[in-house]
Amino acid sequence: MENIEKCGVCNTAIPPAGINCDVCQTSIGFPNVRLANKESAALGSRYQMEMESVKARNVQNLAHNFENAVDKANVVMVRSFIDLISLIENENKLVSTFHQQVAGGARLAENNKYDPMRAAIESIVHPLYYEKIHYAALSLDLIGVKNTYGEAHIKLHDEYIKNRTTFFEENPFNLVKKLKLSAGEPLPPGYRSSWLERGKLALCKYHANLKEDESGRDYFQDILLVQRDNPDYMEAHIYGSIHMKCIEAVTLLSDASNTTKVLFDAKKKSFLMKGIKVEVRQS
Repeated sequence: MENIEKCGVCNTAIPPAGINCDVCQTSIGFPNVRLANKESAALGSRYQMEMESVKARNVQNLAHNFENAVDKANVVMVRSFIDLISLIENENKLVSTFHQQVAGGARLAENNKYDPMRAAIESIVHPLYYEKIHYAALSLDLIGVKNTYGEAHIKLHDEYIKNRTTFFEENPFNLVKKLKLSAGEPLPPGYRSSWLERGKLALCKYHANLKEDESGRDYFQDILLVQRDNPDYMEAHIYGSIHMKCIEAVTLLSDASNTTKVLFDAKKKSFLMKGIKVEVRQS
């Protein structure tokens, strides 16, 4: 029989979604974090199994360094720079998730390969609360996944998101397809992690890519985030609202559109006045 979590105050079964007990309203934590913690043992078993391969290849030190680097990695979200301007100029505004924008009439779902399937795929990973999840990438620098949702790479403050952020092995669309899961079929445990175990999850996924004659931050970044038509990366799942104060830095690449560059130059001072670092990097 499944072990049902109970509220520590009123002993009521904890709901799978929401952050408070339905009866006494005591805080029960963020649902994605609770789910990651529940799967920690499965991740640990997987980690121990993959470590046998690491030992057989004699790359323990390299694996240890890679895991430590990922434990200090950044969460980087990509958005339109125009959307950021309104956020900076009005502290009462929040960054909405895709589903919140569609439900509120702020945007239209597109007839592309992702939008029609978003609810079905994301509900497998985050049942009953998928519409409250923001998606970002784990990166060792300030650049996230290129050519996705905009030209502004947004590094989020660890302190303001770490208690509500979990990590997933890869884009859920890719993993659900890889595991051949059908609608309604639960995701097997061990493919997500809490904030503190993201390095462990990364090692489970990437250990076979580590080579004993290679090392360094740039090398690790090339393993952790592969930029291509179907990019490969570890995905950060952030529950709840993103406020302007959650933004630590905004980076543009030099191949950004001229319109975006003009806006960036015009609004750079406004960002700096809010304590947000801004820069343009070579593509």
